Amino acid sequence: EALRCLASCVCDCYEHLTPVLDALAHVCLEAMAGASGNAAVAAQAVEVWSELSEHELELLQGAPSGAPAGGCREVTRRALPALLPSLLKVLSEGCSAPEGDEAGERLVDAVYACLESVARVV
Repeated sequence: EALRCLASCVCDCYEHLTPVLDALAHVCLEAMAGASGNAAVAAQAVEVWSELSEHELELLQGAPSGAPAGGCREVTRRALPALLPSLLKVLSEGCSAPEGDEAGERLVDAVYACLESVARVV
């Protein structure tokens, strides 16, 4: 549940969390890596990345053309070299879940949504 709360806080308090955004990103990457066999935890960590990337996309779209996106810290873009392999690994684990495994299906859906969000930001 802590990761679910973090997903809300990251967006609601983005500008106040600037000093710790990279550390929070690292925690979510670690949660994804360490959640092997626990689809619910992995899905929550993936949802944090989805929320973060959607929020950064809003910040980037709000900046005038050619101007720097003032409030965007580009956490998603900077994390991409570690984030993409982690998402693909989690996707692979979710896809190998037994047929009818709802947690595995939710995990796969969460990873697809996250990959889409991340692609729009980077």
